[in-house]
Amino acid sequence: LAPLANRGFRDDTADDGKGGWTDQGDNDLRGMKGGAFALGGVSFSVLDPEKNSGKAAVVLRPAQAPAFLAEAAIPVDATCDYLYLLHAAAWAGAGTSVGSISWEYGDGSVKSTPIVSGEQVGDWWGGHAKNAFSKGYDELNPSHKPVYLFVAGLANPSPEKPVRRVLLKCAPPSTGSTGSPQA
Repeated sequence: LAPLANRGFRDDTADDGKGGWTDQGDNDLRGMKGGAFALGGVSFSVLDPEKNSGKAAVVLRPAQAPAFLAEAAIPVDATCDYLYLLHAAAWAGAGTSVGSISWEYGDGSVKSTPIVSGEQVGDWWGGHAKNAFSKGYDELNPSHKPVYLFVAGLANPSPEKPVRRVLLKCAPPSTGSTGSPQA
């Protein structure tokens, strides 16, 4: 994911369009370290921002927040049964569609899986996700304790087909929405 990472975990200046995570200053994930990280029995290798031009997370955004990505394509070129996401949402109430995962197969077909706050992901400030494992962390954020990370295992709708790539896409904002950046 290193070439796709667009944000770091640390943000020294709020609302400058350059900072990490949700661009809210020290309300960030500055305590997150690169390297091995396990949650819910799933092991992840977290990017070290110091070894990747300050970037360690793929943060998506709604249309009105141009500093974030609208989508990110992860090359796979293999068969797989599941995709495991280590993620969180921000400003997303339960039941809010925050995006989708599109499975693009080698034969050109596409199948999408919706990502809904309260289902596969929750708000990092204490949300709940009934179809994901979550844990609160006191040491990751100096402004809000605890913050939560979620692991969702998404079943590949066609595991017998080679997956060319997986497309992470942010849901379009609803009228009057303030947005729901997610990582």
